[in-house]
Amino acid sequence: MSDIEKYIEERKTSNPKTWGNFDAEYRQYAVGILLAQHRQKAGLSLSTLARRMKMHKSALSRIENHGE
Repeated sequence: MSDIEKYIEERKTSNPKTWGNFDAEYRQYAVGILLAQHRQKAGLSLSTLARRMKMHKSALSRIENHGE
């Protein structure tokens, strides 16, 4: 186990109210990062991808920027 993994586990144990959702929140963060990277690599604008996905540009932006 790496130092960062130990740190996270210690935090989850010592402060479950704050750190209890760490895993789920990290997955959301990772999805946003990957989505933005792949969109940019494909040369698509936020507007173009949102239109193709039939969603609002603002919703896609919140996903990429880790908002809720």
